[in-house]
Amino acid sequence: MALILRVVSRWSVWERGAPNEIVDYHFRAREGGTDLRPSVYETDDDAAEILRVMAEHSSGSNSLTTMRGIDLAGACLRDPIATPGDLRFTFTRGRHRELVLESRQELVEIVRRVLPELEARTRVADKRAIKEYVASAVEASDPRVARVLPRAPRAREPLLGRAAVGSPAFI
Repeated sequence: MALILRVVSRWSVWERGAPNEIVDYHFRAREGGTDLRPSVYETDDDAAEILRVMAEHSSGSNSLTTMRGIDLAGACLRDPIATPGDLRFTFTRGRHRELVLESRQELVEIVRRVLPELEARTRVADKRAIKEYVASAVEASDPRVARVLPRAPRAREPLLGRAAVGSPAFI
């Protein structure tokens, strides 16, 4: 099993390799300060499963982008706790976890442990692969996908492409 951290923006922050900057940018709590309960997905280190996790994770977004996740396995001092989170899919809800940390310094230490192996720990689901995953699920009339897709055709277009928007599976 691998822990996959959702990292969807500003990959360059990770590439610069400054642990405190990474924590400041990627681990901000909504109410301010550091998020000491960062979300991860516990999943097999399998490309198809990782793609599914990332596609389902991004389902609420109207702008699709290549997603990156970082395998935190072995870098954490504690086991993650299963938490369903506010997720639309049973698959990702079943894999959603939180790391419960005692301090910002503990989080900085996790980042420090990951950085020397960042390339090997990185998992990527590119935009095209995510679109293909969603399109194939829609083509198969997967009701889970139809339920979470935006209702308006123009909102669906970035996720599926112009040709697929008029398909009967999307209506």
